[in-house]
Amino acid sequence: MADRAAPAFEDAQIALGDRVQTVRRPVVPPDADFSEAAIIAAARKQTGLHFFGDDPFRTNLRVLIRSIEDEAKLNPFGRVMARQFLIARLADRLRAQDLFDRHPEILETKLGPMTFIVGSARSGTTRAHRLLARDPRFLYLRDWEINFPVPMPASFGDGPDPRIGRAKGAHAAFLAMNPENAHIHTLDAEAPEEEIGLLSMSFSSLMIEVQRFVPTYGRYCLRTNQHAAYAYMKKLIQLVAWFRKDDPDRPWVFKSPQHMQDIDALMQVFPDAKIVFMHRDPRKTVASTCSMFWNISILGSDDNDPHALGHYIAEKVHSQIAKVEQERRTIVPADQQLDMRYADINADWAQQMQRIYDFIGIPFTPEARAALNAASEDRDARHGGHKYRLEDFGLSAEGIDALFADYVEKYGIPAEDK
Repeated sequence: MADRAAPAFEDAQIALGDRVQTVRRPVVPPDADFSEAAIIAAARKQTGLHFFGDDPFRTNLRVLIRSIEDEAKLNPFGRVMARQFLIARLADRLRAQDLFDRHPEILETKLGPMTFIVGSARSGTTRAHRLLARDPRFLYLRDWEINFPVPMPASFGDGPDPRIGRAKGAHAAFLAMNPENAHIHTLDAEAPEEEIGLLSMSFSSLMIEVQRFVPTYGRYCLRTNQHAAYAYMKKLIQLVAWFRKDDPDRPWVFKSPQHMQDIDALMQVFPDAKIVFMHRDPRKTVASTCSMFWNISILGSDDNDPHALGHYIAEKVHSQIAKVEQERRTIVPADQQLDMRYADINADWAQQMQRIYDFIGIPFTPEARAALNAASEDRDARHGGHKYRLEDFGLSAEGIDALFADYVEKYGIPAEDK
């Protein structure tokens, strides 16, 4: 058999403000078809399965496809990646449904107490989550589990789960195309990671937005109760717990900025959950979020408008905060929510972790403190390198200050370096 030819690559120089950065991506044929009929047929052919179970996800999928076609301005590589992403999520839904049908005990799996860390993107949710995950008393989802939550046939064997290698390979390929992303969010296949990948299975996820500019889809998700997506996320968590044979009484720790716009759905599905709300200077969260979205989306589009992205991100973060503030008052019981500032974790992480442990009702033991201290030292050694400016995205410090003035005043959020 002849060896498969290595893919050709092309370099693209992308300007942002007074900087130019180079991304490297494969050369692919144009005109990938990601219509609803085409991707559903491809997922069924790939898996040999047909039944999705209840499929309210189709409404989200249709809005997303229209938004991709109308707004994302994808290049050929972006179209291929969009097609592969959609097919992979549908294929995983088919495989998951097959497991649910063959093992109905999966959906009877008991889950222990849950704590969710919620805040705007880039507000410190990852740091708090990864600190807590170092305590062996907590259960959490790992990166490879949120990217590939459905076990493959080989996953049930005695060797390493093949999904770990798939995740490592995907991360390596992603960083090879744009190394700048290594400074934005640490990618580690076996590290704790947010559950946003599980929501992607229902096409209700900021992960989708970060990969391509789809504002109509984003606004639709924000204004629509995503109960079905969260109910399906719970099924996937049960699938992970069943596969791992987790202790049903151990507490879980989760995190995602996604929940800023979905507290209504989250509390409907997890009514006893405790929520830690993170707060950080909006100048930093908005600028850093713009940079993250930009650095990922430029792989799939050659027609990027950083100012359009900037104004959309500022609008979105503001809308998320307004929505969560309203829903905290009406949906989340007072004794199930705790506020925490990014600046306070930077000043004294141990004191803030003590507050979380007291809130959850778990002792902050010397062993836990030692484990979290090691995690904090590791984070400090790796931190740095991500550069971002509001001005590159058509925004100003004064404009952000005015937009978020009430929020900053309410929580006494200190300004970071300007």
